[in-house]
Amino acid sequence: MEKTVKALIYFDGQYYCAKCFEIDVFTQGKTLDEAIKNLKEAVALHLEGVNPADYGLSKNPTLLIMMEEELTRSMIIKHQPRRPHRTNLTETGSLRCTKSDSERSLPTPRR
Repeated sequence: MEKTVKALIYFDGQYYCAKCFEIDVFTQGKTLDEAIKNLKEAVALHLEGVNPADYGLSKNPTLLIMMEEELTRSMIIKHQPRRPHRTNLTETGSLRCTKSDSERSLPTPRR
């Protein structure tokens, strides 16, 4: 059983779109924060009142959000990654965010 519901957020030119891989959830927002908020709400509503095992998920799955972004050369040089966040979905449908213990950094580009 999967412990994580994986989701991808991407910008389509007008909205930030979010879609899950394990469950049939798609949402969007005008800002990245709005898209993340909508995604958490949509996943919680989708799993409300159902057995997560029906979707191959553990009892209290977390939400792993990845973002697809086109990088320019200047962004690659200046980029400082943010720590990934996981969201725990409880039985009541409430959400709890926790920071991941691991943090990756990009190698410094050679000039």
